[in-house]
Amino acid sequence: MLAWTGLRHRYDSGAEIAFGDFALPAGRHLLLRGASGAGKSTLLALLAGLLRVQQGELEVAGTALTSLGPRALDAWRGATLGVVPQRLHLSEALTVAENLALPALAAGQGAEPARAAELLAALDVAE
Repeated sequence: MLAWTGLRHRYDSGAEIAFGDFALPAGRHLLLRGASGAGKSTLLALLAGLLRVQQGELEVAGTALTSLGPRALDAWRGATLGVVPQRLHLSEALTVAENLALPALAAGQGAEPARAAELLAALDVAE
């Protein structure tokens, strides 16, 4: 489940963005689109816990992010999400599958080569 109410974010410049109340049941998909500066990246950073919620309530995958401290938020992110930054930095010394395994290894989890191969094949980018 993904839901928020009263979610607002104020930038350092003083500009503020308000996100209308929203709820998405588990198993459904969401497409974010909008003009440059509309708040898409800000919303994604809030959903991933990369930006702290300043105002409102936010629940992602059954967890109220507003109730988590910094360490708990980091642990939740590592166990729950996969984040692909806008500016992707891959190691040319590694294969695609090895690059994909890096976050799991950094989180102390084992790499799953079979699962990585399955996902790469599903995206039609298998090695």
